[in-house]
Amino acid sequence: MPVKIKKLLPWRLNNRLLAVFVLLTVFRFAAAQESSVAYLSVEADDSLTVFVDDQMVSNGGFENLALQPGIYSISAANLNSFDWLNRKYEEQIELVAGVKRNLTAKLPEYIYIRSLPFGAAVYSGESILGLTPVALRRTRQMKSLTLKKEGFRELSFELQPKTRYYFFKLQGDKNRANQVVLHAPDNDSENGWLKKSLVISSFAASWTAFYLKREADKSYDAYLGTGDPVAMKRNFDRTQKYDTLSEIALTVSVVTLSTYIYFLLSE
Repeated sequence: MPVKIKKLLPWRLNNRLLAVFVLLTVFRFAAAQESSVAYLSVEADDSLTVFVDDQMVSNGGFENLALQPGIYSISAANLNSFDWLNRKYEEQIELVAGVKRNLTAKLPEYIYIRSLPFGAAVYSGESILGLTPVALRRTRQMKSLTLKKEGFRELSFELQPKTRYYFFKLQGDKNRANQVVLHAPDNDSENGWLKKSLVISSFAASWTAFYLKREADKSYDAYLGTGDPVAMKRNFDRTQKYDTLSEIALTVSVVTLSTYIYFLLSE
């Protein structure tokens, strides 16, 4: 009996060594594989569709997506939103082998400011941000803004946390009334030409807005009718583009019509 045990011990030892060798080989292979790829995790709201280099990855966030090292374009958008101020999140990142990268995809927040009359300068402190009508990206430092236009009183206002659209009617500056009158035309011919131009511009802008909105609807129907992620993104981008242009054309129509009414009431 002792002789049999002595013969079995080397066999058992060899099998154990072989098992350890196999486990070590598998572990080294897995470690090598893990160190040769990069991992990306994105935190995003469930309403956002996340793309990596124009390829749809998921609805909402995801964790530990294995990718080859390199530079990638990460974007996220709400494909069911037609608010032209609801721009998409975009960021270009570099992934390094063996390193996990975490991102938070959050849509930039925009505010839209209009005034009557239009063309008022929008200031944040001493910096001018644009002329009304204007869409501005909201930042944490942006607490209040000021509208300035020659011949009208300055108007300052505080930004509200949940308000995205602002409209203001500027009041004439009484101290500059005489100067404004000096530049008035001697007859109604110039005003008449301007009024006709405003009416024509308003009509043309309205028709353009209608046409662009129809094109946006066609692109959206194409987006709903395809299952190809690339085609979905292309059609959705077209929908957003046409919707944005339609909104701009509609804004121009409203502004020109409002200016025409303003001239009528000021006579």
